[in-house]
Amino acid sequence: MNVRAAGLSVLAFVTSALLPLAAHADRLGSDFLSRTEAKLVRRDAAKLGLQAFALEAPAQPRPTYSLTLGVAYTDGEDGSKTWNTLFEFDMQLADQRTVLKVAGDGYAHVKADDGTPSGLSKLIFGASHAMPVGDGKKLLIGGGVTIPTGGDLRGSSASQYGLAGFAAKFAEQWQLTLVGKGRRSARDNDQALR
Repeated sequence: MNVRAAGLSVLAFVTSALLPLAAHADRLGSDFLSRTEAKLVRRDAAKLGLQAFALEAPAQPRPTYSLTLGVAYTDGEDGSKTWNTLFEFDMQLADQRTVLKVAGDGYAHVKADDGTPSGLSKLIFGASHAMPVGDGKKLLIGGGVTIPTGGDLRGSSASQYGLAGFAAKFAEQWQLTLVGKGRRSARDNDQALR
């Protein structure tokens, strides 16, 4: 009886030592133990009838993408008619707070009394980041640049912008967002349509 009790206490001691080590080996993998060592620990635990539980790392969120396409028609007071093919491509990074953006008026065709210019319009590159400051509240910051494509349509002026804002969720389906935006433009002296 004493031999059996001593054997069970030794088995309990070995079990209590091997089971955490086996789980630790699965969790940490190659950082602390080699794959071979981890396999040996799992095999030894299996020989003793133990089941080591492998801990799964949580799935990392992936970036999300969105593409918005559109067509716009403007019938101006001066008799001009303009067609634009608008686009916006957004990429929300894995942190779910940072957004990168590429947007523009795309291809534009203007029919006016003094001619029919057409071509690629300006491109906008921007980024924004939301910082949580409380339960359902966040601060927004961002900025970007507008790059003209030159040619008949948009001249050669560029601009930069910055924005700051505050967003608060005040009901399950409602959120209030206040944003201020500042723009600095470098004007050119050509006769570009604006």
